[in-house]
Amino acid sequence: MAYTFLKWKLPRGQSFPLKRSVLDDALERAGVMEGVEAVYYHLWKPPVPVLRVSFSGEDRRGWPHRGTSSITLYAVASAERKLVELLLVSQGLPVVVRWLETIAAAGNTIRGPNQDLVFNVSNERLEWRSSLDAV
Repeated sequence: MAYTFLKWKLPRGQSFPLKRSVLDDALERAGVMEGVEAVYYHLWKPPVPVLRVSFSGEDRRGWPHRGTSSITLYAVASAERKLVELLLVSQGLPVVVRWLETIAAAGNTIRGPNQDLVFNVSNERLEWRSSLDAV
C-alpha cells in the first residue's frame, strides 16, 4: 500500500464500518489502488456521510496531490456498524471501484476539476451522489 493512512481514535460507542483490509482488497482486485493518495478513517459528528471519495483535480496548479484520489470513511454508532458495513461491501465498494476507474480513464473535462462521490445511509438504505453525474 503506497497511500497515506490516518485513523482517528474513537470514543466508546463509535466504530468504523469497514475494515481497512476489506477496502484494500476491493481496490487491489480492481487495479485502482495506484490512483489513491490517502485513506482516512475519520471521527466526525453526525450528520456526515459514511464514505467520501474525492479526486483532486489536475487544474489545481501547485497542489502536490492533484490528479489523485483520497478516501474518507467516517465513524458510525457502534449499533449501526454491521448494517453500514453490509451496505458498503455489497453496494458501496463496487460503486467506488467503478467511479475510480471512470476517473482514471477520463479526459480533461472530468480530470480537470475536483470530483466527489459521497455515500449516506438513510432509512437503512445506502444512497450516493457523484459530481460526475453533473458532467
